Amino acid sequence: MKLSEKAIKSLTVRARNRIALEMDCSVPSVDRWIKENEDNGNMTKAGVIKIISEETGLNESEILEQESEKVGQ
Repeated sequence: MKLSEKAIKSLTVRARNRIALEMDCSVPSVDRWIKENEDNGNMTKAGVIKIISEETGLNESEILEQESEKVGQ
């Protein structure tokens, strides 16, 4: 699973700050994770998905995509 483009585009500064606090890391680390968007990476953890959902109003199926979905586009 990876973040969808819709989720990435919806992330605000506030959301990135909340993710950094939740993950006990810096905002530049979060920004790097977003840019790398690794399969099953830090941005797909349950706490992060919850924050993204709260901040963007997106549900989990809109936030995450299967790797094969991206390849097929």
